[in-house]
Amino acid sequence: MKIIIMGKSAAGKNYLARKMKELGLTQIVTDTTRAMRPGERDGVDYNFVSEKDFLRNISESKYMEYKSYETINGTVYYGSRSTAFENGDFIILTPFGVKDIAPILESRKIKYQTILLDADKDLRLQRSLKRGDKVEEVLRRYDKDERDFRNVEAAICFNTTEWTDREVTAAAEMLRDLCRK
Repeated sequence: MKIIIMGKSAAGKNYLARKMKELGLTQIVTDTTRAMRPGERDGVDYNFVSEKDFLRNISESKYMEYKSYETINGTVYYGSRSTAFENGDFIILTPFGVKDIAPILESRKIKYQTILLDADKDLRLQRSLKRGDKVEEVLRRYDKDERDFRNVEAAICFNTTEWTDREVTAAAEMLRDLCRK
């Protein structure tokens, strides 16, 4: 079973992903054209690719789903390669990514479970600023998140506002067990 993690900006998606990887699960790494943040690693957090390469991959139908976003730095792209999806256990997607990929997974008879992470808005703001995001971009993403996550449902929801390391590990263990079903 594949695990699909969703969450607003700075809700704790990458924190949970790190714990899941520590437990032996393999993340389905998506491609992006955005700039790498401090601490991120190419091929681990994302596959950082040029816009030219990303657009070529689209024309060659290499993505199961992809999206573009207008940011303060211009257009950025994110996409999930079909080949990467076959080999991984979990992926981080937006609600629109889930909407696009769900019918493909169902047609391929691939079982999946959606997970929604949520956290207090003020805490998410603190997390975003702490990781060095520009205020203007944080505000843009928060506004977009409010629209994108309206009426989103998931099989399992976690509130990450007061997550301790032990609680994150327990959640990762639960998802590992679910993956192995």
